[in-house]
Amino acid sequence: MGQAVTERQASQLACPEARVAVLTDAGATTAVNRQPNNRDPYTGAHCIGARCMHWQWMVGSGENKKGFCGLSGRPSN
Repeated sequence: MGQAVTERQASQLACPEARVAVLTDAGATTAVNRQPNNRDPYTGAHCIGARCMHWQWMVGSGENKKGFCGLSGRPSN
């Protein structure tokens, strides 16, 4: 299971549900969640925190408020 994180921390994590459009060598567009040969292969496919319907708040307040992705199950912290 994952752990509770702030939204700022979550924005650096990859989301397995996110897809971004990528132009292929053949000129077609495809939807992927990882872009090979990219410094950050998850560009555009990071967690969006509370803007996602899977996000669940857990503890804290303000910038220290923590939550988690409901798809991964409730963390123990």
